[in-house]
Amino acid sequence: MFVIKTNYIPHGHVGLKFRDGRFVALLAPGTHVQAGISRKVKVYKAWQGQPWMELPVDALKQLRDSELLKNLATFVDLADNQRALVWLDGRFHGILIPGLYGFWTTIVDVRIEIFDTRDIHFEHAEADVILQHDDAKRYLNVWDISQNTGGIVYVDGQAQDILGPGRHGYWKNGSIVRLAQFDLPWLAIEDSDLIQLRESGEINDIVEFVDVMDNQRALVWFNGRFSGILGAGLYAYWKEGFDARIELVEIGKPQFIYDELDIILKHVDAGRFLNVLEIADGKVGVLYQDGDFDQLLQPGRYAFWKDVGQVNVYTYDLREQVLDVTGQEIMTADKVTLRMNAVLTYRITDVRKVAETASDVEQVLYRELQLIIRAEVGGRTLDQLLADKVGVANGALTAVKQKADSYGIEIMGLGIRDVILPGDMKELLNQVIEAEKAAQANNIKRREETAAMRSQLNSAKLIEQNPILMRLRELESVEKFADKASLQIFVGDGQGMADRIVKLI
Repeated sequence: MFVIKTNYIPHGHVGLKFRDGRFVALLAPGTHVQAGISRKVKVYKAWQGQPWMELPVDALKQLRDSELLKNLATFVDLADNQRALVWLDGRFHGILIPGLYGFWTTIVDVRIEIFDTRDIHFEHAEADVILQHDDAKRYLNVWDISQNTGGIVYVDGQAQDILGPGRHGYWKNGSIVRLAQFDLPWLAIEDSDLIQLRESGEINDIVEFVDVMDNQRALVWFNGRFSGILGAGLYAYWKEGFDARIELVEIGKPQFIYDELDIILKHVDAGRFLNVLEIADGKVGVLYQDGDFDQLLQPGRYAFWKDVGQVNVYTYDLREQVLDVTGQEIMTADKVTLRMNAVLTYRITDVRKVAETASDVEQVLYRELQLIIRAEVGGRTLDQLLADKVGVANGALTAVKQKADSYGIEIMGLGIRDVILPGDMKELLNQVIEAEKAAQANNIKRREETAAMRSQLNSAKLIEQNPILMRLRELESVEKFADKASLQIFVGDGQGMADRIVKLI
């Protein structure tokens, strides 16, 4: 059967003629008359302003293999492990998954970029634009890492990449991809993974490694500020934006000496790695390292590495100290039990000798003074003790000075503050004192009476020898009597005055 068929191709379009499923001709814009024996003929009209060829795969394959479209179109055939970025007139259009695609290139500028998804990390100069597209979210793992933050990408459980701040993409290719974020500059990653990354050399351009040996510690400064202390291990920090200064410090000896120690001790890491000791004013410390004397520590702040050797510091106050020895029960030579309180003043003169001879200064002095006072009191009777407490104190002072000198201690003074007797002994002592005082009073009274009688005797002798004295005494008596009786007496010439007064009375 002979068939005539007309096809009109509009301006800007092309016609694709297929006969029996095979591409046979490319039709330019205009009217085309097709005549011939009846066969299956199909013409596709394609607008080149819309570059994407929406044709069956078999048709695309024939167009790709035809020389007729060599300068009019471009074709992309993506394998299973490939993806393609499509740019139309310089603008990102989308991502192609595995398959065959065709694009007209006469009107629209078409650019195709093919990627192998086995290289899972997506890197592109215009990644920020691409990763904002909806297709990126469908075919890529997209992560936004904030400022001062980093990330470790694990692929199938293995650390693969270190990412800094920004937007990043990883192809979805069937692998299990995970991002672990951390604060910069340090990489929060296990040692085994860090060793693997260092050996691969893939991240050496963006991070710096710090390897701290067992006998070392690292002091870390970032941008001029102290950042922390690192123990033994492998570390890595982000280079960009961080001016780092790393100082490796040998820890052969426990004491840590550093010019900027005060700054370091303010950091939280100081409590993790260092023991801090502060010697106050008026005190001195004796430092022993690994059992050997090292030095005397003057007032100030000192630091020692934890878990490094054995450190012992004994601190002593060099100012004058007072020690009370109270309530000590002692028996005198005459078997009287009493309690005595004493006060001792002392100061330390040789701190090293004290550290090596006395574990507790106060306890040593207290014990020695107790024994010395007991010996001094035990050799005296109660009366001797009460009569000479100063002598007891002086004897004890001499003895305790000799003992204290062997410890590096100078005794400044010793005083007996109280001697406390039992209640019954107090009563007896009070009775003795009362009797003694009564006897003293009687003696005084007898002496006064004797003196009075002796005075009267002397007066009588004088009167006997001089009668006028008798008259004067009589007048004194009359005067006293008159004062008491309020009487007025008038006498003559005084002859027989006494006799008259006596009769009047």
